[in-house]
Amino acid sequence: MPLLPKLTPNRRAILLATWGLFIGLSLLLVTAGVVGTLVGIRAELKQLPTLVSGGITTAYYAGFLVGSWYALRALAQVGHIRVYAALASLLSAAVLITGVYGSPIVWIAMRVITGLCFAGLYVVAESWLNGLATNTFRGRLLAIYNVVTIGAYGAGQLLVFNFDARTLTGFAFAAMVASLAVIPVAISEQAATPPVEHHEHISMRELARIVPTGVGTILLVGLAHGGLLGMAVIFATRERPEETLALLVQSAQRCRAQAGAAGARCLGAGVAVPSPLDARRPGELSALILPAWRGINLVERLSAALALPVVLENDANAGALAERWFGIGHELNDYIILGPRSG
Repeated sequence: MPLLPKLTPNRRAILLATWGLFIGLSLLLVTAGVVGTLVGIRAELKQLPTLVSGGITTAYYAGFLVGSWYALRALAQVGHIRVYAALASLLSAAVLITGVYGSPIVWIAMRVITGLCFAGLYVVAESWLNGLATNTFRGRLLAIYNVVTIGAYGAGQLLVFNFDARTLTGFAFAAMVASLAVIPVAISEQAATPPVEHHEHISMRELARIVPTGVGTILLVGLAHGGLLGMAVIFATRERPEETLALLVQSAQRCRAQAGAAGARCLGAGVAVPSPLDARRPGELSALILPAWRGINLVERLSAALALPVVLENDANAGALAERWFGIGHELNDYIILGPRSG
């Protein structure tokens, strides 16, 4: 069975009616990936208490609940395209305000609005796709929707490496992307939205009575999803340079003791770091890659602790030198070392 179905006239019409929506959603999810990651990094760089950082994450999902409720009512009143454009514009403003102000209270308020916007946008997109697709094509269309949204969100997270979370630049970039997301939906001649049908409302209690295992599973998945997306960035950013420095000193002292026992003398220490190095700031690591090390001169700290000269080098470059001296490069005139990186 082929992965992609035969492009019948009906399916072709659906694709023409949804291409603008998919492009717009891709841009919006890039915004989500950038902003969600930058907010977590900035909260940690400001050394906010974990409870406050958790509150910022919770605010997003509180807004998500409100947005899910509101979007259906807005769709019935003004239709898919107007609701989409209004929420994307509001999202752009909320992202800019988040970047301009450094107050956790403002961040919480803006995260509520951000959650509201994304919930509404998801409702618009899924309602749009469900209304246009037939039962034979609906599963594949929604699968494409999930691939697009998850892939775009991941791409947005990778873009964070280009920005300093302390500045407005990353948030301004995300706001511009969110604004651009309105264009493909608004100008597409084929963007035919389905009529909004009125369905019978079912309460959460009634749904839990009908499918209790489904509701319980969704609640557990939601708890894990919210905790992972909200706090994983904070966990990754929460480095402790002083503890790392202490471990480095201990390791170097053990190596020195072993060298002394073997009758050798330690002349210096070399440190390979997973960070680009700037000749204008010798001894310092990249604040974009390792923000917790901002302002810490690794060479000076280690030299003082060990009373030895210390040389700092990028880990990929150090690995290439090691291969030259002790590995396969010892017998070759030319060789290439590939050092894959994220971001």
